[in-house]
Amino acid sequence: MIYYTDGSTSEHGNYIAVTDKENNVLIFKKIEGEKKLTNNETEYMAIIECLGIIKSGSKILSDSKLCVEQINGNWAVKQKHLEPYVNKSIKLIKTNNITIEWIPREENLAGHHLELFIKSANRKKYRRKKELEKLN
Repeated sequence: MIYYTDGSTSEHGNYIAVTDKENNVLIFKKIEGEKKLTNNETEYMAIIECLGIIKSGSKILSDSKLCVEQINGNWAVKQKHLEPYVNKSIKLIKTNNITIEWIPREENLAGHHLELFIKSANRKKYRRKKELEKLN
């Protein structure tokens, strides 16, 4: 099976999404907590969540070049806060015979769901702002 993952950090919060190749949303959730995460952290969280639900021999596709290259051992981990994510991802991938590959952003099905959600949230925020302006 093939799975797509994506993570996003925006003014609306930290979100992750996982879809299958048929574009079925398997995971879409807000990462709760007070800490503002980096986009790389949310990308790793999406990969780790995906690894928790997929079967051995599957493939993960991600548009995060950093995550994919670090997990595959091609790039060094220079940011210490990412080391736990990298290590956990590598362990789960090796244990379950999973592969991970990079794809361009426009091909990431999970990313499309996050983009639609954020655009919708921005439209709602804009409408609320306009309504408040009318009241003043």
